[in-house]
Parts: sequence; structure tokens; C-alpha cells
Amino acid sequence: MVRESDIDFAPLTLAIWFMDDGAQNRKSVYFNTQQFCCDEQQLLLRSLKRQFGLEGNLNRDKSYFRIRLYEESAQRLKFLIRPFMPEFMQYKLPL
Repeated sequence: MVRESDIDFAPLTLAIWFMDDGAQNRKSVYFNTQQFCCDEQQLLLRSLKRQFGLEGNLNRDKSYFRIRLYEESAQRLKFLIRPFMPEFMQYKLPL
């Protein structure tokens, strides 16, 4: 079983994850984590909060859930990962 202390993100890791599975919706962002169970997604949320102060919740997407960061955290994420994202991928960043 994976523990929260086993998860260690770096800003580069977040940038790669977001470029692959992230999406912006106005001022918010989503990580398309629908294939993770809710417990695993909660673990990821706790790790994002502990390591970067990023807060969010699980957002229903049809019959699944995905991680949605709150607006303030979406802006913090943008600040953290923009330096690692090529310009052609920055369209995915929140407004």
C-alpha cells in the first residue's frame, strides 16, 4: 500500500503530469485521474497540499471522479510549473 510519505513530487513532475493529464477550465484546473480509486485520489490531494500548499477536491465526471484544484491553488500551480512547460503547451494553464 502506498503511503502519503511515499509520494514526493517536484515541480517538474507536476509539469509533466499536468501536460499529460491536466486541463484548465477558466480559472480552475483538473487532473484527469478518473482511473484512480477515490482513496488514491485523496492521497494525491493530501500530497499536493503537504508539498506545495495546493488544495482541491474530487469533482464528479460522469460516473467517475477527478482532481480539481481550487482557483487560488490553480494559480499557484501555474507559477510552479510554467518554467518547465514549453511555450506550445502553456495553453493548458489556467487564465
